[in-house]
Amino acid sequence: LKHQDIRSLLCSSPHIATAHLVLMAPEKLYCDRVDVSLFHGRWVRSDSKYENWENYMLWYGMDDDKAREETIEPQIHIITAASKEQMTLVHQLPWRAGAQAEYTVRMDGEFHPIPQALFKTARTSWQANKRADWMHKFDEKGLLCEQHLPVKGKPHVLRYWRSLVSANEIMVNVHLYEVDASGQEKEVIHTIRYFQRIPFKEKWTAAAAQFFSGMDVAE
Repeated sequence: LKHQDIRSLLCSSPHIATAHLVLMAPEKLYCDRVDVSLFHGRWVRSDSKYENWENYMLWYGMDDDKAREETIEPQIHIITAASKEQMTLVHQLPWRAGAQAEYTVRMDGEFHPIPQALFKTARTSWQANKRADWMHKFDEKGLLCEQHLPVKGKPHVLRYWRSLVSANEIMVNVHLYEVDASGQEKEVIHTIRYFQRIPFKEKWTAAAAQFFSGMDVAE
């Protein structure tokens, strides 16, 4: 509605106008509804809770064994700082020769290079990402990461949203879209992964086992 139309609507029927304006109001960004400092901590990807992940791997052309390995592969995010503007984390991939990178992503909606320490271990989407860049921002659904990929000879867009299921669980909602010549997007596959908050143990309890031979037991 134009400003003059809104003014006329308010004068003629304030109740209808108010309802219409409520419907028009944009949904708040995720970072304005949720305390993003809750992302701070050590998060470990679950190897048992996921939806359609193996099919997602197979879609990229992995064989069954590799898809299964990728599914249970540990991945750790240690988020050391989180705000509406940026997030700093240590990203660990232990099964990829102990790959680790510390980096900061800015929530500015601009594309930036993927850290080389991670990109050189590329599989699936990173391997297909010839531009070697990604974009992050908060939208209505959560923390969005976007990559543009040429897959199977066609342009695709990968988007995944991180959101807090609870204070101790993050859901990563992954959608892959094929882009046609007119720029229209069609979803080709969808998967979900989960990360659990598993903090470092600051104290360990030592346990000792006492061993004995049969000679230690009286007959």
